[in-house]
Amino acid sequence: MLNRHLAWNAVANAQVSPLALSDFEGQTTFGGDGTSKMLALGGGDEVVSVTRGASLIEAGECEPPTLMKIDVEGAEGGVLRGMGKTIPTHARILAAIHSYAAFVECCAALRGLGFRLLTSVGLQDCLSSGRWNGDPDLLALGPICTLDELDPCVRSYVVVE
Repeated sequence: MLNRHLAWNAVANAQVSPLALSDFEGQTTFGGDGTSKMLALGGGDEVVSVTRGASLIEAGECEPPTLMKIDVEGAEGGVLRGMGKTIPTHARILAAIHSYAAFVECCAALRGLGFRLLTSVGLQDCLSSGRWNGDPDLLALGPICTLDELDPCVRSYVVVE
C-alpha cells in the first residue's frame, strides 16, 4: 500500500522496507486488539523482523535522516535509541508521545544526543494536568539547529528545560 501511494505521488526519493525499527535486532511479534494504540511490538501473533535504524545507515541501505516523524504507539524511545548517533546534528524530529513514560524515554534519548526539545500545546496540557489525551507531539531540534529556523506554525511550542 505504501509503495502504491509513493507511485501515485511520483515520489522517487523514498523506499519502503518490511521492517520494524527499535533498539534491537531480530524478530518479535506484532499486533494487538482494538484500536491502533493497542498494536505494539511484542503483542499479537504476527512475526516481524526488527532492526536498528543505525544498522540500516551503517550498512548503506539508507541515508541518515534529516527529518523524522515517529508515531509508533509508545515505542518511540526504542526507535530513537536504535538510531543513536547516526541521527545528524542538523536533524529535526517530530515524535508523537503516547504516555508520560514515553515522554521521559524520548527526552532521555534525545538529550543524550544534544537535541533541544520543544513541547506542543497538547503535550504541555498533558504534562500539566497529569492526564494523557491523544498522542501530542514533541519536537526535537538537532544541536546545530536554531529556533530562528522554525516555521511560524510551531512557534507556539515551548522549550523543555
